[in-house]
Amino acid sequence: SSDAGGTAILWDANTGQLLRKVSHPGQIAGVHWFNDSKRFASVSNDSRLCLWSADTGEMIKEADAQQTLFGIDIDDREQTIATGGRRGIQLWDAKTLAPKEKVTENAFAGHRSLVFGVRFFGGDKLLTSGWDKNAYAWVRNSGSQIQQYNANTEARTPIVAIAANGSLSRAVVARSDGTISQVNVSDLKPINTWSLTGAEMVTAMDVDDNAGLAIATIDGSIYQQRLDFVEAVDAAKPRRITKLAEQPIALAQLTGTKAGEIVIATSSGKIIRVDRETGEIKQTLTLDGESNSAIFLSGARVAFVLQSNGELVRLQFADDT
Repeated sequence: SSDAGGTAILWDANTGQLLRKVSHPGQIAGVHWFNDSKRFASVSNDSRLCLWSADTGEMIKEADAQQTLFGIDIDDREQTIATGGRRGIQLWDAKTLAPKEKVTENAFAGHRSLVFGVRFFGGDKLLTSGWDKNAYAWVRNSGSQIQQYNANTEARTPIVAIAANGSLSRAVVARSDGTISQVNVSDLKPINTWSLTGAEMVTAMDVDDNAGLAIATIDGSIYQQRLDFVEAVDAAKPRRITKLAEQPIALAQLTGTKAGEIVIATSSGKIIRVDRETGEIKQTLTLDGESNSAIFLSGARVAFVLQSNGELVRLQFADDT
């Protein structure tokens, strides 16, 4: 739960026990979790990159990016943080938050507008997307461009979401007109392109470790697809499993005891768990006071929900609820 003063109170959802309080400067735009489940990093609209302790809720370090930030990712070795913002791409040391110097003046030069999608893949590469209708693949260390996707072509609509898994060879790109493309991350060439029913704008996407793709659109529709089953150019488009009465803002696919479920954060402050095969709604939880802006997972049974005022709520999933 949260208050207008910028404090989030983290509760155990099973027992009601107060766990800790977290206060974040600015409105949170993105968060990424470290593998040890003890730390996470966040970016906000007041130009801050912050490193947090999940155990204490305290800020460990912060850095000023000197630009509004929208996207964040951490590489598999947890040595580098990538951020995307109003003036482009930045790399940071994951331990100290010191900015990494550009190898050349033209490193990561390409996007002509704000960058809100950043994803590491293939160990040493970075995938980015922006409001300029383009996606790029880069060599992480040098910032040199490898490939460019749909730049200055027939595409008239911005890329609103990207999803990729670092262990897979594919990524998914969504445009604001409801067009979804699966691409090879090595060359950014499309494998499949689909138009979702009604050309709905995508609000959230996620690719899990088992190559499961989940998509939410602005009209409340939830879609799913398995990327490892999609080989042919004419493969079936993602299947709509349900349509919610709420507008989805963010989603994540649960693992462990909750494998096969999607947890969705909505604009009205609700958290909804859905079976990814049948679309059955398993649980609905209403958070007090604020709309949601993002959701991310820690392990199999813990979710953190970011609210629109920049506050953080921790949810604990029991084995059977």
